[in-house]
Amino acid sequence: MSSAPRYAAGIVLSLLLSMQAVGQSPPMPTDYLGIDKTLGEGGKIELRKRWFEDTRRLREIADAGELRSQSMLEQRLFLSRKAPLYLSSEPRWQSVGPSPMNMSTWAMGRVAGRTTSLAVRDGDDDTLYLGTAAGGLWKSTNAGTNWQRLSDSLDSPSIGYVHARAGATHEEDELWVGTGEAYAGGCYGYFGQGIYFSDNGGASFSARNGTGSNTLNLSFINAIDRDPADPHTLLVGGGGRCVDGTSSGSGVYLSTDGGANWTRTLTAGVSMDVRFDPDNAGVAYATVNSNGLYKSINGGATWTRVYNTTSNHVRMAIAPSDSTILYVLNTSTLSRSLDGGVTWETRNGSACDGQCSYNLILDVDPGNHERVLLGAIRPYLSTNGGTNLGVMTATWGSSQTVHQDIHNVYFSRTTPNRLWIGSDGGLWRSDNGGANFINLNNDINTIQFYDIALDVRDPDRMFGGAQDNSSSVRNGSNIWNLTFVSGDGFMNSSQPADGADNGRVVFQTSYPNGGPSIYRSTNFGSPLSFTLLSRTGTSGTFPWVTPMVSTRNMLFVAGQSVFRRANSATAYSIASPALVGSGQTISVLSDPDPSGLAPLMLLAGTRDGQLHRTADALATTPEWTAISPPGSAMVTDIAYEMADPQVIYVTRSAFTSPRLYRSLNGGADWSGIGDGLPVVPANSVAIDPLDNQRVFVGTDVGVYVSIDRGISFEPLMLGMPPGTVVTDLEIAADPHVLVAGTYGSGAWRFALDFDPTDKLFADGFESGTALLH
Repeated sequence: MSSAPRYAAGIVLSLLLSMQAVGQSPPMPTDYLGIDKTLGEGGKIELRKRWFEDTRRLREIADAGELRSQSMLEQRLFLSRKAPLYLSSEPRWQSVGPSPMNMSTWAMGRVAGRTTSLAVRDGDDDTLYLGTAAGGLWKSTNAGTNWQRLSDSLDSPSIGYVHARAGATHEEDELWVGTGEAYAGGCYGYFGQGIYFSDNGGASFSARNGTGSNTLNLSFINAIDRDPADPHTLLVGGGGRCVDGTSSGSGVYLSTDGGANWTRTLTAGVSMDVRFDPDNAGVAYATVNSNGLYKSINGGATWTRVYNTTSNHVRMAIAPSDSTILYVLNTSTLSRSLDGGVTWETRNGSACDGQCSYNLILDVDPGNHERVLLGAIRPYLSTNGGTNLGVMTATWGSSQTVHQDIHNVYFSRTTPNRLWIGSDGGLWRSDNGGANFINLNNDINTIQFYDIALDVRDPDRMFGGAQDNSSSVRNGSNIWNLTFVSGDGFMNSSQPADGADNGRVVFQTSYPNGGPSIYRSTNFGSPLSFTLLSRTGTSGTFPWVTPMVSTRNMLFVAGQSVFRRANSATAYSIASPALVGSGQTISVLSDPDPSGLAPLMLLAGTRDGQLHRTADALATTPEWTAISPPGSAMVTDIAYEMADPQVIYVTRSAFTSPRLYRSLNGGADWSGIGDGLPVVPANSVAIDPLDNQRVFVGTDVGVYVSIDRGISFEPLMLGMPPGTVVTDLEIAADPHVLVAGTYGSGAWRFALDFDPTDKLFADGFESGTALLH
């Protein structure tokens, strides 16, 4: 067990939290550890969307998706120029899980990250294709017992939809994969890069996005279908490119030549579903949010609205046993047509139990059109055409058999009573109509971490906070264990072993709720040893990802001001005036001297790009000084050189340059550096404590490394899935490792004990001449 101190560069994202919460209001359920999951998290989901949008300033960027695409192209081109020795040699990234995460003794079993699409091979329930929010495309050939990631050749790990057509063998299956997370429908999710085709079961892919005026202009692909009579004719629906913060080009696109050329034929808004009628040539349907259901009788060339609604989320299903029977679910109203959309009747006016613009999906039993499977917060089954909906799992808590927030429901087309449920926690199957469920999350590494931290006593032991999968700890294996139930988990800190506490104290955070939600363990962060700290003494607005740092037996948190709390105290005291104005929040990073001998220097970075410093955060009334680098993009992270804390690095969340600044004199002067960093937000920065020339930056498309003190960078991506969204970087001195937390692919570790000019960069580090700029 290592006794080396942890040297961290944790992400310090911040976001205004005073936004109007939206969501549904079903009857009040039982509360579980303060998190009311049955009531839903509609407002929190809205804040998560706004966090993504605001941290990246998407309303100010001409075409953020195009810039991300450019970055991925340049990353691949750069790596293609490397010598084969480099590409085949060690070191490389190694996954450290969660693969998947252990939810204590909960009936649902282990959980993975958010699923977005499931395709089951025709006539073969053993072969499954699973799309995930930011964790790529996965394939199983043994009914979900084991999985293989297929999407490393794609330019985006965000999968919106998967359409499969069986070949002679599953190695010959044809796949159409749409990228960009399905639920987003705007500028709130990780961008896709269009549509891809495979004719070998996902072994390789080619982009099929057209060219010029015949381009498929979708960043978020929600649906794909092929004409059953003509495999070259496709319909694709989704949300358009993210241009100046709005979705441009949304709707339904038609291709009659296998994706070589595309024409937008329906421009009414964001399309969620497209379906060809399997029994009637030329007939197709498409749903459009806030608009309704459209029907085409000429293969998707023109459309007529047959169901009108202003609901902001519209889904549909065709009964496989009779394709004239249609179901439409718009927010909470389930309607049915028995004549192909000519007439409609309302079957249920309360068909969604919350978050209806986030989790909403339905399917119809192939053998009985009265049996309808519906997903909202929880899954429901109806045996009378939706008039009555029977919930299929217990409310939020340890007896729940399927993770909530449902995004996929699907009846087997070959095996009666078999069905699948996909959600924010992965994938489950039932073979008896939902009476029991089988967990299918083994091997899937798709957890979406906001932040990670290394245990100060042993860097193999890690803590993480994840989207809708709470907070967890890794105890030396790729299985992470639940530490406390929190919905989303965020920041983590293992307090340095000061005095009598000896490394026992660990902090993790959850949703701010009238103040910071900080949970503390005094038992080394072991599972279920955390308790919520009182918010007494705090005030003002706190951001979605509440910044936190702990050192010298003291906890610091930040909203509009900085607050501190001694381990032995029962309340916070104020440690700064308001460092930002109304509508802004701040983030903090602690003392670069872990010995505790020098005064405690603290820096606060803000959402509007400012930086403030105090030379002694433990003073009775700390004095703060503005030392801001140029620019106004959000400060996402701050790092110091261990040998000289006057050398400070700051990353910014921006699609414009520079995204990395450095000061050599404690913030008096700043230089924009980072030649070679991609033109996407920089989320984290870390400096090698044993070699200050080596600087690492985590970005929205992966990790980049500099060996010249941040002047120039190259991709450091061997072993890590391309395009991975890296939210956090941590470094330990002993063992000498770099650890990355990602939003969609869990955590990864990279051994740093190598000579970068001799082994890693076998053909020479191209300082100042990198393709990226």
